[in-house]
Amino acid sequence: MQLSLAVSVLLVFLSFIYLNIWDIEVSLFSNMFERSYLRYFFLLLVMGGSLFVVLLGNHYCLKSNLQEWELFALILFVVLGSICLIFCNDFLGFYLGLELQGLCLYILATLKVNSTF
Repeated sequence: MQLSLAVSVLLVFLSFIYLNIWDIEVSLFSNMFERSYLRYFFLLLVMGGSLFVVLLGNHYCLKSNLQEWELFALILFVVLGSICLIFCNDFLGFYLGLELQGLCLYILATLKVNSTF
C-alpha cells in the first residue's frame, strides 16, 4: 500500500513538472479544459484530502476486512472525477466529471453490504 502511494505521489509530481506549471494560462482541447492559478489551488486541496483519506483508509481496510484494491481504486476514480470538475470549462466536461465522481461515491457508500448501520 505504501509503495503504491509513493508511486502515485511521484507520478503527480512528475506530471506537474511535465505540464510546465509556470506558463499557467493555457487552454486544452478547444477550451474544454483550462489551467489557472485558482484551479491549481483547488487541485492541491483535492490531492491533500485524498492523501489524508488514503492514509486513513489503510487502517479502515484492516479493521473491516475489506480488500485494499477496491477501496483505493474507487478513491482514485473519485479523485480523477474531481480533477475533471476542477479543470473543465464547459458543461460536458463538468457533467462527465460529476458522473464519474458520483458513481464511485455511490459504490463507496455501499461497500459494506452486511453492515446494519
